[in-house]
Amino acid sequence: MLAHARKGHVRWLCAAIFAVVGTLGAFFGSSLGLVVDGTGLLLLFGALMVVVWLRYLEARPIEAYWATRGRKTKP
Repeated sequence: MLAHARKGHVRWLCAAIFAVVGTLGAFFGSSLGLVVDGTGLLLLFGALMVVVWLRYLEARPIEAYWATRGRKTKP
């Protein structure tokens, strides 16, 4: 892992954002688990999965994604 960082292959801003969001998500998720019973948590998780599924259905093709970033193909 350190070898990747030394070679400059780590995007530190992305890593920091991922760490902060993951930590906050774990904190709030565990707090929610203390308040809501297991069935309610399962229903909330299922609803979240449906929302994610719907977002995937409307996703753009990968070529359009890279075209918006000034590239013809991915790096």
